[in-house]
Amino acid sequence: MNRTKNIKKHTGEVLNLYKTYFNNTSTKSFVLVLELLYRCNGKCNYCERWKSQEKGMLLVEDIEKIIRDLKSNNIDFSLTLTGGEPFIHPQIKEIIELIISNNIPLVLNTNGFNLEKYIDFLNENRKKIRSLNVSLDSPREKGHDEIRGVPGGFKKIVNNI
Repeated sequence: MNRTKNIKKHTGEVLNLYKTYFNNTSTKSFVLVLELLYRCNGKCNYCERWKSQEKGMLLVEDIEKIIRDLKSNNIDFSLTLTGGEPFIHPQIKEIIELIISNNIPLVLNTNGFNLEKYIDFLNENRKKIRSLNVSLDSPREKGHDEIRGVPGGFKKIVNNI
């Protein structure tokens, strides 16, 4: 199935779920979690995504279509971006800009290893981003770095946040 048909299929599934669920409840808003890509720059001992050679990812135009389809159906939603690791996505800035330009509440989940490249951008947009969730697996450097499989990762994250 080609990329456009696949996005259309999944967007249709979201719309159907929305209509089925929200017709039976007073709540009319939901959180859509988008896994931007499968790859990750961590080497966590509890996850094998870092071993993945998966090249597939959602592109700006895919997310634009999802937003357009949901908005055209008058669906109230927020977005959470996750992965793999969203901040290794080559279009992450454009994706964030697209979401905030559409006034969609945004949550970003990250391992924090790549944030230094985006500190200024995130600071400029901090009032438009609902939450930036950074994973720390231990309050101690050694524990965190052993779990994440990235020597120096703890220091890098603490310096970035």
